[in-house]
Amino acid sequence: MNNLNEIAAFVAVVRHGGFTLAAKELAEPKSTLSRKVSQLELRLGASLLIRTTRSIRLTEAGQKFYDECSRILIEIEEAEKQLEPHQQRASGTVRISAPVEVGTHLLPEIMTELSEKYPEIQIQLDLSDRYVDLFREGFDLALRAGDLKDSSYKARKLGLSFFALFASPTYLKKYGQPKTPKEVCDHHCIVFSPEFREFPWIVASKGKKEKIMVTSKLHVNSLSMAKNLAMAGAGICYVPVHLVSGCLANHELVPVLPDWAGDAKPYYLVYPPVKILPLRTRLVLDFLADKLRI
Repeated sequence: MNNLNEIAAFVAVVRHGGFTLAAKELAEPKSTLSRKVSQLELRLGASLLIRTTRSIRLTEAGQKFYDECSRILIEIEEAEKQLEPHQQRASGTVRISAPVEVGTHLLPEIMTELSEKYPEIQIQLDLSDRYVDLFREGFDLALRAGDLKDSSYKARKLGLSFFALFASPTYLKKYGQPKTPKEVCDHHCIVFSPEFREFPWIVASKGKKEKIMVTSKLHVNSLSMAKNLAMAGAGICYVPVHLVSGCLANHELVPVLPDWAGDAKPYYLVYPPVKILPLRTRLVLDFLADKLRI
């Protein structure tokens, strides 16, 4: 049992990035946690942490040990919770990570409905474009776009989000409607690029694929800004269809080259590969998968 307590102390210190917050979580003095981690290192015969007066960081051995132990502790915790009577109803906290653009446009109504359906579940929604580590940062679910890079997680595919070309009626009235992908190059284009790099817009129609080599003076790192600039008449944008559905209905934007479809990007809900998923997480996962299915 002491061995498990030492491991739990080590994992908490790493997860919180130091002894202070870990001590608050475990309700133990920092000196006690420090002693437990030192005892663990002594028992293992390996240094797990490099400590300075202001920070800690993992050694190579510590990183490997943390990755394995954090998974094991999560499985133990969830196994215990499955045996508790209150687990028969949906309660507790579910932490969700989602990209800023997707979360802002797709989740408000869905989260409202989710809260009404499961009033005892507390949702912590973190909108960020960075790649979060579900295990290390304590997230239960993450909404991700594009090909999955980490195969250690489980994933539920939601579908594909298609890109397409759009512009405002005012812009097209002033500059004309392009009839072919090549003609788009002669127009003002609003380029979305997180790293502000040039890249082609890919479109396809009837089995034929073409690259539009866009050169533009207007680059943005936000899909929403690209859409808003297009609505203001600044030019043609290349954004996901779901992002502009309301603008199309209000005729604030119209399709450009409507017979040509852009790239498709897959969307997933990913979650840790624990053997026993808590009831609250399973319910939220199923709910989001149904509502977000594209």
